[in-house]
Amino acid sequence: MPLGVLGVFAIFSAFSNGNVPMSFVFPWKAILISIAVVFVAVWLIMKYSISKVNKQNIIETIRNDNI
Repeated sequence: MPLGVLGVFAIFSAFSNGNVPMSFVFPWKAILISIAVVFVAVWLIMKYSISKVNKQNIIETIRNDNI
């Protein structure tokens, strides 16, 4: 995330060195939305994985892996 913030500021600096004065506005909303989407995606993936593991018999899975 810190590299992304530096990237945003670098892009701003590259475009703002002209004659038009611009002010830097930190994209809080976009960062918060992206964090929320990542958390939801990870939560859904973990929920799916846990439900798949719970459906399997652990002892049978270990026996099948050893064969």
